[in-house]
Amino acid sequence: MNRRALLAGTGLALATTAGCLETAAETGDASTDDPGAKRYHVSLDVTDEQPAAEFDTELAVEVVTESVRDAAPAEIRVSLTNAESGSITVGSGPGWPFGVLTLTRDAGNEFPERVPFTSDRYDESEYIPDDVSVSDSVDDGETVTAVYELHADAKNLEPATYDLEVTASLEGGDRTGGHALTAAVEVLEADS
Repeated sequence: MNRRALLAGTGLALATTAGCLETAAETGDASTDDPGAKRYHVSLDVTDEQPAAEFDTELAVEVVTESVRDAAPAEIRVSLTNAESGSITVGSGPGWPFGVLTLTRDAGNEFPERVPFTSDRYDESEYIPDDVSVSDSVDDGETVTAVYELHADAKNLEPATYDLEVTASLEGGDRTGGHALTAAVEVLEADS
């Protein structure tokens, strides 16, 4: 084989793959995370549920994405289904329908330690005023859902068991109530 044919073939091979290369950040490939970066595994178990006696609703929380790493957060989905025969009003603080969620744990001092979630339903700031009320109507049979993200660099996040409390305020006609649940969320250090 002559030298020109070899060089032409090599150049052609490189040119055909030039647009196909992706960086690890684009693909979210965990193998590209910094080896010293935090990595966690998240699981949850509902430990208490307090349905509104006056309403027929279903409140659920589930882990959608279990791993937390630099390139991608864990995701938790919260949903409320209106099983009533008419519409109801669901209220919360900012970030309707469930407000701002945080993981909490007893840190052995006066105040519990909080780990904030982020959501496209509210600004990335963890300092959202909690004296604002937001409400909207949910039709019969309709489910409202919000996805919350837990990032590796979230303030106070470390391997531990946390409490997650989710509450939805409900109104319908002359009835008012709330549907709440508490889940134990376990955050474990994940293998690299």
